[in-house]
Amino acid sequence: MATVHPPPGTLFDVFVSFTRKGHPELARRIHTALEDAGLRVFIDDEVGYGDPISETLVDRLENSRLLIVVYSERYLERDACQWELMRVYLAGMAEGAPSRRILVVNPEIGDDHIAPPELSDARYLAAGAEFDMDGLVRAVKRRVRELPGPIGKVRVNDPPRWLPPRIPGTADFVGRYRDMWRLHTQLCADLPLTHATTEGPAAMVSGLPGIGKTSLAYAYAWRFGAAYPAGVYVTSLRGADPATARFRQAEHIRQLARSAGIPVAGVDHEELRILLAEHLDGRPGPCLLIVDDVPGGLEPEALDELVVPARRMRTIFTSRDAGAGARAGTVQLTGLAETEGARLLAGFRPLDDPEDRAAARRISVRLGGHPLALRMVAAALRNRQGLRSYAEYAADLETDLKSGLDEERLLSVIGGLLGLLGEHELLVIELAHILGAQPVPAWLVDAVLGAVGSGTPDTGSVLDRLDELAAAHREGSWWHVHPLVGQAAHQAGRVAALAPSLAFAAARGLLGLAPGPEPGCARLAETLAGSPILTDTDEAYRLYGLAAGHHKELGDVVETARVRSLITTSPFSSAADIAAAALACNASGEYGRAEEFARRALAMDAEFAALWGLAAALDGLGRYGEADASWQRLDREKPPPTFTPDRLAAFRVGRAEAHLARGEQGDAAALLEGVRRDHDITKADDATAHQINAATVELARLRLQTSSEKDARALAKTVIEFYRARAAETHAMCQEAKLVWAEATVALELFEVRPDTSKWGEAEWTLRDLYESFRSSAGPESTLTLKAAVQHALVLVRLGRQSESRAVLEEVVPLLEARFGQAHPLWLRTQYILGLAHLQLSEFAAARDVLERTWNGQRTTLGPRHYETLRTQLELGIVLKFFDQRRMRDLVTDVRRSLPKDIGRRNDLYGRALAAERLLFPMPVWTARALWRAGELADRLLGLLKRPRT
Repeated sequence: MATVHPPPGTLFDVFVSFTRKGHPELARRIHTALEDAGLRVFIDDEVGYGDPISETLVDRLENSRLLIVVYSERYLERDACQWELMRVYLAGMAEGAPSRRILVVNPEIGDDHIAPPELSDARYLAAGAEFDMDGLVRAVKRRVRELPGPIGKVRVNDPPRWLPPRIPGTADFVGRYRDMWRLHTQLCADLPLTHATTEGPAAMVSGLPGIGKTSLAYAYAWRFGAAYPAGVYVTSLRGADPATARFRQAEHIRQLARSAGIPVAGVDHEELRILLAEHLDGRPGPCLLIVDDVPGGLEPEALDELVVPARRMRTIFTSRDAGAGARAGTVQLTGLAETEGARLLAGFRPLDDPEDRAAARRISVRLGGHPLALRMVAAALRNRQGLRSYAEYAADLETDLKSGLDEERLLSVIGGLLGLLGEHELLVIELAHILGAQPVPAWLVDAVLGAVGSGTPDTGSVLDRLDELAAAHREGSWWHVHPLVGQAAHQAGRVAALAPSLAFAAARGLLGLAPGPEPGCARLAETLAGSPILTDTDEAYRLYGLAAGHHKELGDVVETARVRSLITTSPFSSAADIAAAALACNASGEYGRAEEFARRALAMDAEFAALWGLAAALDGLGRYGEADASWQRLDREKPPPTFTPDRLAAFRVGRAEAHLARGEQGDAAALLEGVRRDHDITKADDATAHQINAATVELARLRLQTSSEKDARALAKTVIEFYRARAAETHAMCQEAKLVWAEATVALELFEVRPDTSKWGEAEWTLRDLYESFRSSAGPESTLTLKAAVQHALVLVRLGRQSESRAVLEEVVPLLEARFGQAHPLWLRTQYILGLAHLQLSEFAAARDVLERTWNGQRTTLGPRHYETLRTQLELGIVLKFFDQRRMRDLVTDVRRSLPKDIGRRNDLYGRALAAERLLFPMPVWTARALWRAGELADRLLGLLKRPRT
């Protein structure tokens, strides 16, 4: 008699989920006991292993109130079972209790096989004949009475939007349910589930190359998408190193913000992260960010710079380096289980009989469950049905891998599979290997194959074949060959003999770019130039030039200096190249190397640029007396006719910086205003526009020295806005403008009636961010980093945060002293800041000693009439009120009388000197000391009168 099935929409109290290979007799006993107790029960007894989920099954699950899971060891391996569990789990999440509608019956000894661990409060343990069926029936009845309706009535969120737009999920993904549940548990670590935690909600998925880290993250986002209604956001740091990861992520965040409809023009990265976070906080429910390919060696704290600080944001990082996950829970991936590996093989070619299934499991075990190797084996066997069986391949593999699988044997296996490819496919793999496994644009593949391959290759068909064998995959118009594939092909020597031809063909293709390469091509050019194949060739020399020009256009002075230095090692380098390296090193603060390059260039040729590089390097080292001879010689000579307008402007700005370093504000102003007057930034090309901005930044710095702080802020702001509008805030000129803006923001003009104090916090944060940025990109001992730290300390002390300022100086001063000595202007500035901190804290003796040493050093290095010397002299004179009143009078009066004519009277320095004469001179020492400690006198004399107490 045929079984009568209830019609669709029939309501059930209980849905029993189990796998036929995991204690089915227990599941049927539960079904019978519950029905005998008057409950309406559906048992999933019709779906076979690997069968698709039918509409009937979906209907029965959605019209049931409670899910009973017979959680055997095999339950984690069955897709249908896990789909049922995840569907009910997500419904419970939507109701606020993930395990509310789940009861777990464990037929095994131990519970390590049960995932996720949050189901512990839903577990009803069972053990053989002692299983309390009556107790289970009572528990089920009680739970059913508490549930308001069937599972399908629970409002589960629609699948989230993925940004940037892409097909959600990942292809060819199988199994890994335990890893997926581990990942979900870590991401929900801040939710009140079953155990307290001090980390989250972030997870680091780590493991060997090709092990499936990215696939797991994408598969999780697809399966659990309903838990993230505010969206899934994906960024990739592939090809980035620890120094560039933060900036690469900043570019992606900007793209995500733009995709989300947030205006991005004129907004810096940190503000944009906050704006995107606020946007996401306004959307219902949590969101998910996947940060793929985090580079190894990244400091754990640097992960904070990669996230979006939305309140309900969960973040998945993927990286080969598990150590990067110190600030996030780690999900360490190993190979697929043998049944999962067999299923991956079956996805390419069916397993027709038990012998096939057993052989597939043996293949999976022998390959350590490595997904890339399994995928390539599957692709190789796909169209060889009837020619080579799974059993035959397994036998060969077992012979080859008698002692197990290690990396060398894995490469050997992959190399053997590559024997199925033709010449042109192997050429593409070798090309990718030469280029450091970076993605390669399709047009470059086409150009190289046309130059090196035999015949007339069809590049599209070649790429299709690589894709079919899982040896490469497409990312837009770029193709990525997995590093293991390239390494295996190279090790097997498939086409290694053609590597020189490939390298030179690729070089010609990249050098044909005009007017310049996009970022990916610039990275390829630099990698190729460093290849041993091109050592000491004209191609390498020109490729480095291409990369250096790209870095310069981006305003990355550190990378420009590094690549320019590499160019000097080429036998094709000229005096002009070496002089260019000197100027690039000056821009990145490497003054010692700049001096070496400049002297080397001068020995080869009396190059104007080399003399300029030498003069600027000596200035950077604080050796002004030695630099003067070079500057005077440059003043007598004319720049060569080969200097382009932007280079002429750059020299004028450099000469103005030299005047400014010597306190010659008038000469500096004339040059800087001339550059701005002679060029219209709205009509200038990019290179000239950068120099106009450089002139504006130095003019802002000059205005700051002459106490025109409001004007300085305005000038610096125009430069910052210029780069913000172009999404180029990491440009060196924008960073210089921020340094000046921050100092000018907390330095109030004496005659500024209504100062804007709202930006003080932003100024301090900006400098802290710049310091961390330079520290990451240039290193902790870089001049750029040290300069930003000193500026940060100055702003902190002006904000009255003396202890924080001192902490910064304690870290920086030894580095500066070791690098430049105690006569350098930057080291002397740290001592001035330290003296201010002592003075503000009424530590008069310490302030006197530090300021005395600083003043003497500045008089020697900068000269007695330099702005910074006079500023220190005034502070010293003020503190001498408490020790030597006659000397106090001499020093303060000298400042007032001797201020350079370029500064004049209408400035803070002159005003404070005048105030000291009128207020401090006639005041008794005891009164001055009392008023100072009360804060009133300090406010007046240190220019803090209009500032709120801190």
